[in-house]
Amino acid sequence: RTGGSGGAVLFFRHDGQALRGQAGCPAPGLDPHRGRQAVTIPPGAHPATGGAYTWRVPPWDVPPPPIPHWLAALLAPAPQPMPPRRMAADRAPGVLLRALHAVCDAPAGMANTTLNARAYALGRWCGAGMMDMAQARDTLLHAAQRRRIPLNEARATIRSGLTAGLRNPRPVMRALP
Repeated sequence: RTGGSGGAVLFFRHDGQALRGQAGCPAPGLDPHRGRQAVTIPPGAHPATGGAYTWRVPPWDVPPPPIPHWLAALLAPAPQPMPPRRMAADRAPGVLLRALHAVCDAPAGMANTTLNARAYALGRWCGAGMMDMAQARDTLLHAAQRRRIPLNEARATIRSGLTAGLRNPRPVMRALP
């Protein structure tokens, strides 16, 4: 029994599962301690009231019971958010290279249409933060120059496609558990 606050200290053993120890968690009035955290026991005194802590049952008479499953579940650490799947750093260079080849290898009469489509696709990657905008623009401009698309026309097409793609970013994929 605590020394005057009307509370009690309960001891449980567990199988090494991770437990949170935070005052008021999992419910108000509870203050779970675990591991090497200090707890006041007899003959200690309550810090606010000065009352003596006493044993209801001394631990040398009865070993601590196992922690109830429901309590261990309440004290389990919160699940960690899933890390993002490897996308931007690993896939962006390949996406840029494929865009470059698509524009360079587009059928006759389809180079500007292909440039616009690839600009839109790269703009979606940029909008999701998975690709650098300047790198996407420069790659597309290089492809347009190789296809001999007039510079003013290429810049306008790339700007239009990238801007439209930015407004509709790719969904950021999450790793599978």
